[in-house]
Amino acid sequence: MEIQQSDDYEIFQLINGNRKISNKKVNRIIEDVNRGLNLFPYCPIIVSKSEGFYKIIDGQHRFMAAKTINHPIHFITAQDIKLRDIARMNTNTDKWKYSDFTKCYIDLGIKDYEVLRDFCRKYKVQLRIAIGLLMYGTPRNSSKDAEIFMDGEFKVMYYDFSVEFIELVDRLFSAYVFNRDPYLLMAVHKLNEKALWDIEAMEEKIQKHPNMMDRQSTVKTYIYLLEQIYNMRNQHRKTIF
Repeated sequence: MEIQQSDDYEIFQLINGNRKISNKKVNRIIEDVNRGLNLFPYCPIIVSKSEGFYKIIDGQHRFMAAKTINHPIHFITAQDIKLRDIARMNTNTDKWKYSDFTKCYIDLGIKDYEVLRDFCRKYKVQLRIAIGLLMYGTPRNSSKDAEIFMDGEFKVMYYDFSVEFIELVDRLFSAYVFNRDPYLLMAVHKLNEKALWDIEAMEEKIQKHPNMMDRQSTVKTYIYLLEQIYNMRNQHRKTIF
């Protein structure tokens, strides 16, 4: 591809969905240039032409640094590249966080990601766990789910179920700081899915023996602990695991 050059900064535009500009990163690039390390000609920004402008797909920090010091913009024009392609590309360079992907797809107008963000904020659930809950109705955290999420294919399929599930967790464990521990959520889901306990009985036992509940390191040990609490002072042992 041909590397082009321009001093007209007005023909370039930042695009919605890319990450916010970090002044710290821009200043670091400028400092490098001032020390003699000018990589602008060798690391051109990538743009796509749309609506009469060159929209910056990759290299927004380099663009802002060059503009700040009145340096020519070196750029390559790419065809048929979408913002979700930028997101994937950035995971291999300046790694994107889950929150960056979420913002990216919200800015692209994908409603499901907005619902995901709002669910996490309202119920204080880790984003990775919320993805599994809302998409599959289970608080799992798999690499397959991550790929679907990063590709912009996340869909909300179990919203009402997810709300009811988190409300159940709060009903039982709101007094504990670890009530959003993924292993606890997975344990509760497993017990509830197989109807292995009576919720009211479990709630009563936890209220009577609050000090028995503690953070665990696996799903299995959470289930074992909950079984001990559930059977506390029961004449006839009820096995839930």
